Amino acid sequence: GGENLAVSVELSQGLTVEVVEVSMAEGWTGCRFSPCALWLALSVADPCGVLAEPTKLSGARQLSALELGCGVGLAGMAARGIGYKTTLTDCLVGHLQSLSRKAAEINAREMTDKTARAELRVRCLDWLEDVGKDVLN
Repeated sequence: GGENLAVSVELSQGLTVEVVEVSMAEGWTGCRFSPCALWLALSVADPCGVLAEPTKLSGARQLSALELGCGVGLAGMAARGIGYKTTLTDCLVGHLQSLSRKAAEINAREMTDKTARAELRVRCLDWLEDVGKDVLN
């Protein structure tokens, strides 16, 4: 059980992302970010890390990130925070609703402030329905 909880995480100098942890009633897994998700987000945000800033990797072209089974989306939000056009995916309705609200809030705030960084999208992806049916047959 429990309520939804907004959590701010400082990932690197100048990069703080906010995620919303959801109630266990909203989804049976990924409701809270795990130590592994935190490690991945810290690795993504590391300015000396493998992902670095996308402009350093690609020049003027904007790179994309896709987080599969994102839960609360911590690693994907980190990728977006450093400039990647990001798509967060999950199959649980509670996660998708929470992520969609958060994405709409971020996108609206940045349009108002004229501080848009990178596109943030949320999509439903169910491995068994969308991908796994070919594997299981």
